[in-house]
Amino acid sequence: MRLSARARPVFSYHWLREVTLGVIEADLGLKVASGIEASLDLCVDGRFRALVSRGDDGWLRLRMFKSRDTQLNLGARLSARVSGTTNLPEQCPLLLAAIVGVQQATLSALGSSDKLQAARRLVGAIISHAGKTVEKICAADLVWHFGEASSETALIDCSFDSTPEGLRLYRRALDGDFTGIVDEKNEHVRLAAAVLTHGLRREPVIELHLPFVGRKEWTSRLEALAGVAVEAGDDGRIMVYSAQAASKLTRGSAYQSTLAIASALRVGKTHSDSSFKLSYTDRQTLARASAAIRLAPVSEAYGFDDRVNRWLSESAPREAATVESSLTLAVPGELVETWLATPGERDPDFFPVYSRMSVAVQSAMRRAIPFGYFRDFDEYETPLSALPLLVYQASRPFPGRPRSEFTYDVMEDRSMVSFYYSAARGLPPLLSSVSAMLAAEGRRRTAAFYAPRNAANILCTVQRNPHLIRALLAADAFYVRALIRLGLEGRRLSASLRDDTKKGARDLSYFAAGFVQSYHRRLRHLYAGRSFPALGAMILVEATTALTGATGARTPVSAVLRLKAGGCEQTFVNAAYRG
Repeated sequence: MRLSARARPVFSYHWLREVTLGVIEADLGLKVASGIEASLDLCVDGRFRALVSRGDDGWLRLRMFKSRDTQLNLGARLSARVSGTTNLPEQCPLLLAAIVGVQQATLSALGSSDKLQAARRLVGAIISHAGKTVEKICAADLVWHFGEASSETALIDCSFDSTPEGLRLYRRALDGDFTGIVDEKNEHVRLAAAVLTHGLRREPVIELHLPFVGRKEWTSRLEALAGVAVEAGDDGRIMVYSAQAASKLTRGSAYQSTLAIASALRVGKTHSDSSFKLSYTDRQTLARASAAIRLAPVSEAYGFDDRVNRWLSESAPREAATVESSLTLAVPGELVETWLATPGERDPDFFPVYSRMSVAVQSAMRRAIPFGYFRDFDEYETPLSALPLLVYQASRPFPGRPRSEFTYDVMEDRSMVSFYYSAARGLPPLLSSVSAMLAAEGRRRTAAFYAPRNAANILCTVQRNPHLIRALLAADAFYVRALIRLGLEGRRLSASLRDDTKKGARDLSYFAAGFVQSYHRRLRHLYAGRSFPALGAMILVEATTALTGATGARTPVSAVLRLKAGGCEQTFVNAAYRG
């Protein structure tokens, strides 16, 4: 089925800046009309059921439903394409005024200064990325609505007049072509509420993040914004990076940490609907033959069931040698307020709350580090670094020991005995999947080396050379301690802001700068000389989710997985995603 739709996106504008010493101002979630109208072309492939009836008024009613065949439902595909946008930067005065920092009515008084021209160029760059972002937002929304619909829920529901024009449009629709029928007003067609026509958000919200501006940069902020880079992410946001950013991933991940701290404490000027998403995106190119095995831990952890395997085995083009994957994890930004309600060190629930968070962080790192490290199968040919990482991946997270032990202690024999015991139990099944994956790639000799029967020898090898294992466990301990410190400091800063706003803001500025710098510095050369710059955002997402579960109703992580093989694309969303 083919249909078209129109959307008018709205920017949710986020900008933090230190305007004077110790004074942070923030626009968090300021809603700004984009001035853009996006035209989307939607294509849904699969097997569908058409139900035709005639009303008492003589109009023909056509309703489209998903087939009852479950297998075909799981294999159905939905994609969205932005065919074009309208409006030039000069026609988006609200966004321009927000960036310049003046009222829309006073823009004309600034004339055509170089500063204003730099801001106009920035607005133009932002708009040029908006179309792709709208496409990703709408595709995920429609996939979620499509998945939620039963075989008795109408995907499209429209009625046609018995006039020649109405019958012409009806015959087109019966062939699956709804373009120009469901998105435009037509006296010969009536439209009723249905999944594919009313599930699409007509005003999708695009998060727009400008870079943090320090006190020294604030006086020349427009000049600083002249040399920025703009990027549209798979997470439905547009990030503006400073020209000084050595790594976009590092900068974006660190920015989210600063934003989380500032938003939680409601610094400066905020807005009643100042919601944003804490999110993490990981992109990889996977070999087609082993993609299902590589993605299995992700599918299991975030509730994609067997839909990913079914698509890879039945719908993805078999001639495609690789599969491009993009995984986005997100939680609502308002959940960061949980960091202000964490227990103090003397509170009775201090250990159970932070133990839960620690286990969540350790589990996430055991998924993410191997997934990122083994991008290239040649890494398995270097046992010196591959074996410790597999042992780490196979181990169970440390559940904690009251009152202050939250991770394995590499300096304590009892702790390391417990670590190796848990790894010994989980290593054989992990090696089985690794061996099968390598065999599928034609690396039979390497696959034999990683056979489950060699698990005991592999474990002994790692125990004799524990340097890299200790580095991984030390990273676990570092991040858990840093997050506990974040909770305790957030609790203190919250009280400080109530008592002395200026002092509280100054303390926040210093703490945020120090925390973010040390927190993300550890990601450089995290394992075997390899950097994982985006991992900081993932850790923060998982820790925030775990804390909400420990202090109240748990909010699961929203996950979107996009796969592309050859010219075929598919988007998957989990149950926690809400369109």
